[in-house]
Amino acid sequence: LKNVIVQTILVVLLFKNVQSQSQTLLETLLELYDGNPRNPEGMPRDTSVFKPEYDFIVVGAGSGGSVVANPFDRSSRMVSSAIRSSSWWYKCNKLYDIYKRHKRDYDQWEKLGNKGWSYNDVFPYFLKSEDIGIRELLNSPYHSTGGYLNVQEAAYKTPLSPAFLEAGRELGHRVGDPSAESQLGFSYAQATIRNGTRCSASKAFFLRPVRNRPNLYISKRAIVTKILINPKTNRAFGVEVVKNNRMFKVRARREVILSAGVFNSPQLLMLSGVGPREHLEELGIPVLKDAKVGYNLQDHVSMAGLAFFVNDSISLVESRLIVNPAYGLDYLINRKGPLTLPGGTEAVAFYRTKHSNNSNPEDSDWPDLEIVFAPGALTGDTAGSLRRGLGITEQLYRQVFQPSAGRDAYGLVPILLQPRSRGRVKLRSKNPFHAPLLYPNYFDNEFDLRVMMEGVKHAIALSQTKALQKFGSTLLKRLSQDARAWSSHQILTGNAPLEQSPRLFNIKWELARWDLIRIPMQWSTRN
Repeated sequence: LKNVIVQTILVVLLFKNVQSQSQTLLETLLELYDGNPRNPEGMPRDTSVFKPEYDFIVVGAGSGGSVVANPFDRSSRMVSSAIRSSSWWYKCNKLYDIYKRHKRDYDQWEKLGNKGWSYNDVFPYFLKSEDIGIRELLNSPYHSTGGYLNVQEAAYKTPLSPAFLEAGRELGHRVGDPSAESQLGFSYAQATIRNGTRCSASKAFFLRPVRNRPNLYISKRAIVTKILINPKTNRAFGVEVVKNNRMFKVRARREVILSAGVFNSPQLLMLSGVGPREHLEELGIPVLKDAKVGYNLQDHVSMAGLAFFVNDSISLVESRLIVNPAYGLDYLINRKGPLTLPGGTEAVAFYRTKHSNNSNPEDSDWPDLEIVFAPGALTGDTAGSLRRGLGITEQLYRQVFQPSAGRDAYGLVPILLQPRSRGRVKLRSKNPFHAPLLYPNYFDNEFDLRVMMEGVKHAIALSQTKALQKFGSTLLKRLSQDARAWSSHQILTGNAPLEQSPRLFNIKWELARWDLIRIPMQWSTRN
Protein backbone atom coordinates (compact mmCIF):
# COMPACT_ATOMS: atom_id res chain seq x y z
CA LEU A 1 0.00 0.00 0.00
CA LYS A 2 2.85 2.39 0.84
CA ASN A 3 4.37 1.83 -2.61
CA VAL A 4 1.04 2.58 -4.28
CA ILE A 5 0.67 5.80 -2.27
CA VAL A 6 4.19 6.97 -3.11
CA GLN A 7 3.69 6.12 -6.78
CA THR A 8 0.49 8.15 -6.81
CA ILE A 9 2.24 11.10 -5.17
CA LEU A 10 5.06 10.97 -7.72
CA VAL A 11 2.63 10.86 -10.64
CA VAL A 12 0.76 13.89 -9.28
CA LEU A 13 3.99 15.79 -8.78
CA LEU A 14 5.47 15.09 -12.16
CA PHE A 15 2.34 16.29 -13.91
CA LYS A 16 1.83 19.27 -11.64
CA ASN A 17 4.37 21.69 -13.16
CA VAL A 18 5.09 23.50 -9.90
CA GLN A 19 4.74 27.25 -10.41
CA SER A 20 6.70 28.48 -7.41
CA GLN A 21 10.25 29.35 -8.40
CA SER A 22 11.44 28.73 -4.84
CA GLN A 23 10.17 25.14 -4.76
CA THR A 24 11.33 21.97 -6.43
CA LEU A 25 9.82 18.56 -6.97
CA LEU A 26 11.26 17.21 -3.74
CA GLU A 27 9.98 20.11 -1.61
CA THR A 28 6.46 19.69 -2.94
CA LEU A 29 6.73 15.95 -2.32
CA LEU A 30 7.62 16.63 1.30
CA GLU A 31 4.64 18.95 1.72
CA LEU A 32 2.23 16.32 0.45
CA TYR A 33 3.82 13.64 2.60
CA ASP A 34 3.58 15.78 5.75
CA GLY A 35 0.10 17.04 4.92
CA ASN A 36 1.52 20.51 5.43
CA PRO A 37 1.38 23.13 2.64
CA ARG A 38 4.11 25.15 4.37
CA ASN A 39 7.81 24.54 4.87
CA PRO A 40 8.34 22.43 8.03
CA GLU A 41 11.07 24.78 9.30
CA GLY A 42 8.41 27.40 10.00
CA MET A 43 7.26 30.39 8.01
CA PRO A 44 7.21 33.95 9.36
CA ARG A 45 3.88 35.25 10.59
CA ASP A 46 1.90 37.42 8.20
CA THR A 47 1.11 41.04 8.95
CA SER A 48 -2.32 41.98 7.62
CA VAL A 49 -2.91 45.30 9.38
CA PHE A 50 -0.13 47.87 9.18
CA LYS A 51 1.05 50.41 11.69
CA PRO A 52 1.07 53.96 10.34
CA GLU A 53 4.86 54.15 10.67
CA TYR A 54 7.99 51.98 10.91
CA ASP A 55 11.67 52.82 11.19
CA PHE A 56 12.52 50.94 7.97
CA ILE A 57 10.38 49.62 5.14
CA VAL A 58 11.94 46.87 3.01
CA VAL A 59 10.25 46.14 -0.32
CA GLY A 60 11.00 42.57 -1.36
CA ALA A 61 12.21 39.60 0.68
CA GLY A 62 14.54 37.75 -1.66
CA SER A 63 18.27 37.20 -1.16
CA GLY A 64 18.82 40.94 -0.85
CA GLY A 65 15.72 42.04 1.03
CA SER A 66 15.88 39.26 3.60
CA VAL A 67 19.41 40.29 4.55
CA VAL A 68 18.67 43.96 5.18
CA ALA A 69 15.38 43.10 6.85
CA ASN A 70 17.06 41.15 9.64
CA PRO A 71 16.80 43.61 12.53
CA PHE A 72 20.07 43.37 14.42
CA ASP A 73 19.13 46.52 16.33
CA ARG A 74 15.88 47.56 17.96
CA SER A 75 14.50 49.41 14.94
CA SER A 76 11.09 48.35 13.69
CA ARG A 77 11.06 46.99 10.15
CA MET A 78 8.16 46.22 7.86
CA VAL A 79 8.96 43.80 5.04
CA SER A 80 6.76 43.36 1.99
CA SER A 81 7.58 39.86 0.79
CA ALA A 82 5.67 40.07 -2.49
CA ILE A 83 5.64 42.92 -4.95
CA ARG A 84 3.85 41.33 -7.91
CA SER A 85 0.21 41.29 -8.81
CA SER A 86 -1.32 37.83 -8.74
CA SER A 87 -2.80 38.47 -12.18
CA TRP A 88 0.52 38.39 -14.00
CA TRP A 89 3.76 36.53 -13.65
CA TYR A 90 7.19 36.01 -15.13
CA LYS A 91 8.15 32.55 -16.24
CA CYS A 92 11.77 31.49 -16.46
CA ASN A 93 13.88 28.42 -15.88
CA LYS A 94 13.78 27.36 -12.22
CA LEU A 95 17.31 27.35 -10.85
CA TYR A 96 18.86 26.64 -7.54
CA ASP A 97 21.46 28.96 -6.06
CA ILE A 98 24.65 27.42 -7.47
CA TYR A 99 27.25 28.61 -4.98
CA LYS A 100 30.30 30.29 -6.49
CA ARG A 101 32.10 33.62 -6.49
CA HIS A 102 34.90 35.34 -8.40
CA LYS A 103 36.85 38.27 -6.99
CA ARG A 104 36.82 40.10 -10.32
CA ASP A 105 33.02 40.49 -10.24
CA TYR A 106 33.12 42.38 -6.94
CA ASP A 107 36.20 44.42 -7.83
CA GLN A 108 34.41 45.47 -11.00
CA TRP A 109 31.42 46.65 -8.97
CA GLU A 110 33.69 48.85 -6.88
CA LYS A 111 35.36 50.28 -9.99
CA LEU A 112 31.92 51.30 -11.22
CA GLY A 113 31.55 53.51 -8.16
CA ASN A 114 30.14 51.13 -5.55
CA LYS A 115 32.52 51.78 -2.69
CA GLY A 116 32.69 48.97 -0.16
CA TRP A 117 31.81 46.23 -2.65
CA SER A 118 35.29 45.02 -3.58
CA TYR A 119 36.13 41.35 -3.05
CA ASN A 120 38.27 42.18 -0.03
CA ASP A 121 35.34 44.08 1.47
CA VAL A 122 32.70 41.36 1.01
CA PHE A 123 34.81 38.23 1.49
CA PRO A 124 34.71 38.35 5.32
CA TYR A 125 30.91 38.33 5.16
CA PHE A 126 30.91 35.23 2.97
CA LEU A 127 33.03 33.48 5.58
CA LYS A 128 30.86 34.73 8.44
CA SER A 129 27.63 33.49 6.89
CA GLU A 130 28.83 30.15 5.49
CA ASP A 131 28.71 26.63 6.86
CA ILE A 132 30.58 24.52 4.32
CA GLY A 133 29.66 20.84 4.39
CA ILE A 134 32.02 19.56 1.70
CA ARG A 135 34.71 17.46 3.38
CA GLU A 136 37.52 18.42 1.00
CA LEU A 137 36.92 22.12 1.64
CA LEU A 138 36.63 22.14 5.44
CA ASN A 139 40.15 23.55 5.82
CA SER A 140 40.06 25.79 2.75
CA PRO A 141 40.89 29.47 3.36
CA TYR A 142 38.06 30.31 0.96
CA HIS A 143 35.36 28.67 3.10
CA SER A 144 34.31 28.46 6.72
CA THR A 145 32.05 26.57 9.09
CA GLY A 146 29.69 27.68 11.80
CA GLY A 147 27.56 30.10 9.78
CA TYR A 148 23.87 29.73 9.03
CA LEU A 149 24.02 29.28 5.25
CA ASN A 150 24.58 25.62 4.41
CA VAL A 151 26.74 24.94 1.35
CA GLN A 152 26.79 21.34 0.15
CA GLU A 153 27.12 19.09 -2.82
CA ALA A 154 24.02 17.04 -3.61
CA ALA A 155 23.81 13.73 -1.76
CA TYR A 156 23.41 11.90 -5.07
CA LYS A 157 25.64 11.41 -8.10
CA THR A 158 25.13 9.40 -11.24
CA PRO A 159 28.14 7.61 -12.78
CA LEU A 160 28.12 10.33 -15.43
CA SER A 161 29.23 13.25 -13.25
CA PRO A 162 32.66 11.78 -12.32
CA ALA A 163 33.09 11.07 -16.02
CA PHE A 164 32.29 14.73 -16.78
CA LEU A 165 35.06 15.87 -14.41
CA GLU A 166 37.45 13.34 -15.92
CA ALA A 167 36.55 14.64 -19.39
CA GLY A 168 37.67 18.07 -18.19
CA ARG A 169 41.00 16.69 -16.99
CA GLU A 170 41.42 14.86 -20.29
CA LEU A 171 41.12 18.15 -22.15
CA GLY A 172 43.65 19.85 -19.87
CA HIS A 173 41.36 21.68 -17.41
CA ARG A 174 41.74 21.80 -13.65
CA VAL A 175 39.24 20.19 -11.31
CA GLY A 176 38.73 22.17 -8.12
CA ASP A 177 36.76 24.67 -6.10
CA PRO A 178 35.08 27.40 -8.23
CA SER A 179 35.22 29.82 -5.29
CA ALA A 180 38.98 29.49 -4.77
CA GLU A 181 41.82 31.54 -6.26
CA SER A 182 40.81 30.61 -9.81
CA GLN A 183 37.29 29.84 -10.96
CA LEU A 184 38.31 28.26 -14.25
CA GLY A 185 37.87 24.50 -14.43
CA PHE A 186 35.46 21.75 -13.45
CA SER A 187 33.73 20.84 -10.19
CA TYR A 188 30.72 19.18 -8.70
CA ALA A 189 27.91 21.68 -8.22
CA GLN A 190 27.97 23.46 -4.88
CA ALA A 191 24.60 24.75 -3.76
CA THR A 192 22.83 26.20 -0.73
CA ILE A 193 21.29 22.93 0.48
CA ARG A 194 20.03 21.81 3.88
CA ASN A 195 18.69 18.29 4.41
CA GLY A 196 18.34 17.74 0.69
CA THR A 197 16.29 20.89 -0.01
CA ARG A 198 17.10 24.42 -1.01
CA CYS A 199 18.38 26.63 1.80
CA SER A 200 17.48 30.17 0.76
CA ALA A 201 18.85 33.26 2.48
CA SER A 202 15.48 33.78 4.17
CA LYS A 203 15.27 30.17 5.33
CA ALA A 204 18.89 30.04 6.49
CA PHE A 205 19.08 32.85 8.96
CA PHE A 206 17.85 36.20 7.75
CA LEU A 207 14.08 35.95 8.27
CA ARG A 208 12.81 32.64 9.58
CA PRO A 209 15.15 32.35 12.59
CA VAL A 210 14.15 35.89 13.71
CA ARG A 211 10.51 35.70 12.67
CA ASN A 212 9.29 36.03 16.28
CA ARG A 213 11.17 39.23 17.07
CA PRO A 214 8.65 41.86 18.13
CA ASN A 215 10.20 44.58 15.95
CA LEU A 216 9.96 42.62 12.68
CA TYR A 217 6.73 42.76 10.65
CA ILE A 218 6.50 40.64 7.49
CA SER A 219 3.59 41.01 5.10
CA LYS A 220 3.23 38.21 2.54
CA ARG A 221 1.50 38.77 -0.80
CA ALA A 222 1.42 42.49 -0.16
CA ILE A 223 1.78 44.59 -3.31
CA VAL A 224 3.71 47.84 -3.07
CA THR A 225 2.31 50.12 -5.76
CA LYS A 226 4.27 53.31 -5.19
CA ILE A 227 7.17 54.79 -3.26
CA LEU A 228 6.14 58.03 -1.56
CA ILE A 229 8.74 60.72 -2.31
CA ASN A 230 8.78 64.31 -1.11
CA PRO A 231 9.08 66.40 -4.32
CA LYS A 232 10.87 69.21 -2.51
CA THR A 233 13.54 67.17 -0.78
CA ASN A 234 13.53 64.13 -3.14
CA ARG A 235 13.50 61.96 -0.04
CA ALA A 236 11.42 58.77 0.22
CA PHE A 237 9.20 58.78 3.27
CA GLY A 238 6.95 55.74 2.80
CA VAL A 239 5.06 53.44 0.43
CA GLU A 240 1.58 52.72 -0.84
CA VAL A 241 0.78 49.04 -0.40
CA VAL A 242 -2.22 46.87 -1.26
CA LYS A 243 -3.08 43.95 1.00
CA ASN A 244 -6.30 41.92 0.80
CA ASN A 245 -7.76 44.45 -1.66
CA ARG A 246 -7.16 47.35 0.75
CA MET A 247 -4.85 50.29 0.14
CA PHE A 248 -2.52 51.43 2.93
CA LYS A 249 -0.10 54.33 3.16
CA VAL A 250 2.78 53.41 5.43
CA ARG A 251 5.49 55.86 6.46
CA ALA A 252 9.17 55.19 7.17
CA ARG A 253 10.85 57.22 9.88
CA ARG A 254 14.33 56.47 8.55
CA GLU A 255 14.57 54.64 5.19
CA VAL A 256 12.70 52.86 2.42
CA ILE A 257 14.85 50.03 1.07
CA LEU A 258 13.95 48.86 -2.44
CA SER A 259 15.02 45.27 -3.14
CA ALA A 260 12.22 44.14 -5.42
CA GLY A 261 14.29 42.43 -8.07
CA VAL A 262 15.59 43.28 -11.50
CA PHE A 263 12.15 43.90 -13.04
CA ASN A 264 10.02 45.24 -10.20
CA SER A 265 12.58 47.62 -8.72
CA PRO A 266 12.74 49.75 -11.89
CA GLN A 267 8.99 49.37 -12.35
CA LEU A 268 8.33 50.80 -8.88
CA LEU A 269 10.80 53.63 -9.35
CA MET A 270 9.16 54.67 -12.62
CA LEU A 271 5.66 54.40 -11.16
CA SER A 272 6.91 56.72 -8.42
CA GLY A 273 8.21 59.34 -10.85
CA VAL A 274 11.88 58.34 -11.07
CA GLY A 275 12.83 57.36 -14.60
CA PRO A 276 13.28 58.53 -18.21
CA ARG A 277 11.35 61.78 -18.62
CA GLU A 278 10.02 61.04 -22.11
CA HIS A 279 8.73 57.59 -21.10
CA LEU A 280 7.05 58.80 -17.91
CA GLU A 281 5.44 61.81 -19.55
CA GLU A 282 3.91 59.74 -22.33
CA LEU A 283 2.18 57.70 -19.62
CA GLY A 284 1.08 60.74 -17.63
CA ILE A 285 3.34 60.12 -14.63
CA PRO A 286 4.71 63.28 -12.95
CA VAL A 287 8.51 63.30 -13.21
CA LEU A 288 10.39 63.76 -9.95
CA LYS A 289 13.78 62.73 -11.32
CA ASP A 290 14.85 62.26 -14.94
CA ALA A 291 17.05 59.13 -14.80
CA LYS A 292 17.83 56.16 -17.04
CA VAL A 293 15.92 53.71 -14.90
CA GLY A 294 15.16 50.43 -16.68
CA TYR A 295 18.17 50.54 -18.99
CA ASN A 296 21.18 48.19 -18.91
CA LEU A 297 19.12 45.00 -18.42
CA GLN A 298 21.50 42.03 -18.52
CA ASP A 299 20.87 38.31 -18.36
CA HIS A 300 22.82 35.07 -18.54
CA VAL A 301 21.41 33.43 -21.66
CA SER A 302 21.60 29.65 -21.73
CA MET A 303 20.98 26.92 -24.28
CA ALA A 304 19.08 23.84 -23.15
CA GLY A 305 18.80 21.91 -26.43
CA LEU A 306 21.96 19.78 -26.40
CA ALA A 307 21.28 16.10 -25.59
CA PHE A 308 23.82 13.27 -25.61
CA PHE A 309 22.65 9.64 -25.64
CA VAL A 310 24.30 7.05 -23.38
CA ASN A 311 24.21 3.26 -23.59
CA ASP A 312 23.14 2.47 -20.03
CA SER A 313 20.16 3.23 -17.77
CA ILE A 314 22.05 5.73 -15.62
CA SER A 315 20.43 9.08 -16.44
CA LEU A 316 17.28 10.69 -15.07
CA VAL A 317 14.16 9.79 -17.04
CA GLU A 318 10.79 10.97 -15.73
CA SER A 319 9.01 7.70 -16.47
CA ARG A 320 11.45 5.86 -14.18
CA LEU A 321 10.84 8.38 -11.39
CA ILE A 322 7.12 7.75 -11.72
CA VAL A 323 7.14 3.95 -11.60
CA ASN A 324 9.92 3.53 -9.01
CA PRO A 325 8.80 4.56 -5.50
CA ALA A 326 12.33 3.98 -4.15
CA TYR A 327 13.38 7.48 -5.26
CA GLY A 328 10.67 9.17 -3.23
CA LEU A 329 11.23 6.92 -0.22
CA ASP A 330 14.99 7.50 -0.31
CA TYR A 331 14.41 11.22 -0.08
CA LEU A 332 11.70 11.06 2.57
CA ILE A 333 13.61 8.68 4.83
CA ASN A 334 17.29 9.43 4.14
CA ARG A 335 17.24 12.84 2.41
CA LYS A 336 19.17 11.21 -0.43
CA GLY A 337 18.60 10.23 -4.04
CA PRO A 338 18.03 12.10 -7.31
CA LEU A 339 15.39 14.38 -5.77
CA THR A 340 18.19 16.16 -3.87
CA LEU A 341 19.89 17.40 -7.05
CA PRO A 342 19.98 21.23 -7.11
CA GLY A 343 17.87 22.09 -10.11
CA GLY A 344 18.88 18.83 -11.78
CA THR A 345 22.53 19.92 -11.88
CA GLU A 346 25.41 17.63 -10.92
CA ALA A 347 28.50 19.48 -12.08
CA VAL A 348 29.71 22.69 -13.71
CA ALA A 349 32.61 23.92 -15.81
CA PHE A 350 33.97 27.44 -16.30
CA TYR A 351 35.80 28.56 -19.43
CA ARG A 352 37.48 31.67 -20.72
CA THR A 353 36.85 31.55 -24.46
CA LYS A 354 39.02 32.86 -27.25
CA HIS A 355 36.61 35.77 -27.66
CA SER A 356 37.43 37.29 -24.26
CA ASN A 357 39.51 40.43 -23.94
CA ASN A 358 42.87 39.19 -22.66
CA SER A 359 44.62 42.56 -22.58
CA ASN A 360 44.15 42.92 -18.81
CA PRO A 361 46.19 40.40 -16.77
CA GLU A 362 43.63 40.68 -13.94
CA ASP A 363 41.04 39.10 -16.24
CA SER A 364 43.11 36.05 -17.19
CA ASP A 365 41.03 33.68 -15.03
CA TRP A 366 37.70 35.51 -15.26
CA PRO A 367 35.36 33.10 -17.12
CA ASP A 368 32.92 34.24 -19.78
CA LEU A 369 31.26 30.84 -20.29
CA GLU A 370 29.77 28.22 -17.98
CA ILE A 371 28.71 24.72 -18.99
CA VAL A 372 26.24 22.98 -16.68
CA PHE A 373 26.21 19.18 -16.62
CA ALA A 374 22.75 17.67 -16.12
CA PRO A 375 22.25 13.89 -15.71
CA GLY A 376 19.17 14.07 -17.89
CA ALA A 377 17.98 15.71 -21.08
CA LEU A 378 14.79 16.63 -22.90
CA THR A 379 14.61 13.09 -24.29
CA GLY A 380 13.81 11.99 -20.74
CA ASP A 381 11.10 14.61 -20.31
CA THR A 382 8.36 12.03 -20.77
CA ALA A 383 5.87 13.78 -18.48
CA GLY A 384 6.53 17.27 -19.83
CA SER A 385 7.53 19.11 -16.66
CA LEU A 386 11.02 20.03 -17.92
CA ARG A 387 9.95 21.48 -21.26
CA ARG A 388 7.15 23.44 -19.62
CA GLY A 389 9.60 24.85 -17.10
CA LEU A 390 12.08 25.80 -19.83
CA GLY A 391 9.49 27.23 -22.21
CA ILE A 392 10.14 24.61 -24.91
CA THR A 393 7.25 24.63 -27.36
CA GLU A 394 5.40 21.40 -28.01
CA GLN A 395 6.13 21.76 -31.72
CA LEU A 396 9.88 21.92 -31.13
CA TYR A 397 9.72 19.03 -28.67
CA ARG A 398 7.77 16.83 -31.10
CA GLN A 399 10.14 17.54 -33.98
CA VAL A 400 13.43 17.14 -32.14
CA PHE A 401 13.10 15.19 -28.90
CA GLN A 402 9.90 13.13 -28.94
CA PRO A 403 11.20 10.57 -31.49
CA SER A 404 13.79 9.63 -28.83
CA ALA A 405 11.48 9.95 -25.82
CA GLY A 406 12.53 7.79 -22.89
CA ARG A 407 16.10 7.22 -24.10
CA ASP A 408 18.85 7.75 -21.58
CA ALA A 409 20.83 10.92 -22.20
CA TYR A 410 22.63 13.72 -20.41
CA GLY A 411 22.57 17.42 -21.13
CA LEU A 412 25.29 20.07 -21.40
CA VAL A 413 23.99 23.63 -21.07
CA PRO A 414 26.25 26.54 -22.15
CA ILE A 415 25.57 29.81 -20.27
CA LEU A 416 26.91 33.29 -21.02
CA LEU A 417 28.58 34.80 -17.96
CA GLN A 418 29.59 38.20 -19.36
CA PRO A 419 26.89 39.12 -21.89
CA ARG A 420 27.37 42.33 -23.85
CA SER A 421 23.78 42.63 -25.07
CA ARG A 422 21.70 45.10 -23.10
CA GLY A 423 17.95 45.19 -22.74
CA ARG A 424 15.42 47.44 -21.08
CA VAL A 425 12.45 47.42 -18.70
CA LYS A 426 9.57 49.81 -19.47
CA LEU A 427 6.16 50.45 -18.01
CA ARG A 428 3.15 49.07 -19.81
CA SER A 429 0.98 51.76 -18.26
CA LYS A 430 0.79 53.76 -15.06
CA ASN A 431 -1.40 51.04 -13.57
CA PRO A 432 0.82 49.29 -10.98
CA PHE A 433 -1.06 46.03 -11.50
CA HIS A 434 0.00 45.83 -15.14
CA ALA A 435 3.12 43.81 -15.92
CA PRO A 436 6.13 45.81 -17.11
CA LEU A 437 7.32 45.52 -20.70
CA LEU A 438 10.53 43.52 -20.97
CA TYR A 439 12.91 43.95 -23.88
CA PRO A 440 15.73 41.45 -23.25
CA ASN A 441 17.57 42.07 -26.54
CA TYR A 442 19.27 38.69 -26.37
CA PHE A 443 22.11 38.37 -28.91
CA ASP A 444 21.68 42.00 -29.88
CA ASN A 445 25.48 42.14 -29.59
CA GLU A 446 27.04 39.64 -31.97
CA PHE A 447 29.75 38.85 -29.42
CA ASP A 448 27.24 36.93 -27.28
CA LEU A 449 26.24 34.73 -30.19
CA ARG A 450 29.87 33.90 -30.93
CA VAL A 451 30.54 32.96 -27.30
CA MET A 452 27.43 30.76 -27.29
CA MET A 453 28.67 29.01 -30.42
CA GLU A 454 32.00 28.47 -28.69
CA GLY A 455 30.11 26.93 -25.81
CA VAL A 456 28.44 24.45 -28.16
CA LYS A 457 31.85 23.46 -29.52
CA HIS A 458 33.25 22.92 -26.02
CA ALA A 459 30.22 20.80 -25.09
CA ILE A 460 30.64 18.57 -28.14
CA ALA A 461 34.37 18.24 -27.46
CA LEU A 462 33.61 17.03 -23.94
CA SER A 463 31.17 14.45 -25.25
CA GLN A 464 33.88 12.99 -27.48
CA THR A 465 36.44 12.39 -24.70
CA LYS A 466 37.39 8.88 -23.64
CA ALA A 467 35.80 9.47 -20.25
CA LEU A 468 32.34 10.00 -21.73
CA GLN A 469 32.77 7.67 -24.69
CA LYS A 470 32.87 4.84 -22.13
CA PHE A 471 29.13 5.37 -21.97
CA GLY A 472 28.71 5.57 -25.76
CA SER A 473 28.12 9.33 -25.64
CA THR A 474 26.39 10.38 -28.88
CA LEU A 475 24.99 13.78 -29.80
CA LEU A 476 21.31 13.99 -30.76
CA LYS A 477 21.55 15.49 -34.25
CA ARG A 478 17.89 15.70 -35.17
CA LEU A 479 16.96 19.23 -36.26
CA SER A 480 13.74 21.15 -36.25
CA GLN A 481 12.13 22.04 -39.55
CA ASP A 482 13.37 25.61 -39.25
CA ALA A 483 16.95 24.36 -38.98
CA ARG A 484 17.00 22.40 -42.20
CA ALA A 485 17.96 25.44 -44.25
CA TRP A 486 21.46 24.92 -42.85
CA SER A 487 23.56 21.79 -42.78
CA SER A 488 23.53 19.78 -39.55
CA HIS A 489 27.29 20.27 -39.24
CA GLN A 490 26.97 24.05 -39.34
CA ILE A 491 24.19 24.22 -36.78
CA LEU A 492 25.44 21.63 -34.31
CA THR A 493 29.00 22.93 -34.27
CA GLY A 494 27.91 26.56 -34.09
CA ASN A 495 29.40 27.44 -37.49
CA ALA A 496 26.28 28.71 -39.24
CA PRO A 497 27.14 32.06 -40.89
CA LEU A 498 25.96 34.83 -38.62
CA GLU A 499 24.57 36.90 -41.45
CA GLN A 500 22.32 33.96 -42.40
CA SER A 501 21.27 32.94 -38.90
CA PRO A 502 17.81 33.93 -37.67
CA ARG A 503 17.93 37.08 -35.58
CA LEU A 504 16.39 37.36 -32.15
CA PHE A 505 14.04 40.32 -32.09
CA ASN A 506 12.78 42.49 -29.27
CA ILE A 507 9.62 40.95 -27.92
CA LYS A 508 7.32 41.84 -25.09
CA TRP A 509 6.15 38.56 -23.70
CA GLU A 510 7.68 35.59 -25.48
CA LEU A 511 11.31 35.14 -26.47
CA ALA A 512 11.94 34.09 -30.07
CA ARG A 513 13.93 30.92 -30.77
CA TRP A 514 17.18 30.52 -32.60
CA ASP A 515 16.41 27.17 -34.14
CA LEU A 516 17.56 24.14 -32.12
CA ILE A 517 19.11 26.55 -29.65
CA ARG A 518 16.06 27.27 -27.56
CA ILE A 519 16.71 29.99 -25.03
CA PRO A 520 15.20 28.53 -21.85
CA MET A 521 13.49 31.69 -20.76
CA GLN A 522 10.13 33.18 -21.61
CA TRP A 523 8.36 36.34 -20.54
CA SER A 524 4.65 35.78 -20.13
CA THR A 525 1.53 37.40 -18.80
CA ARG A 526 -1.81 36.11 -17.67
CA ASN A 527 -4.59 38.66 -17.50
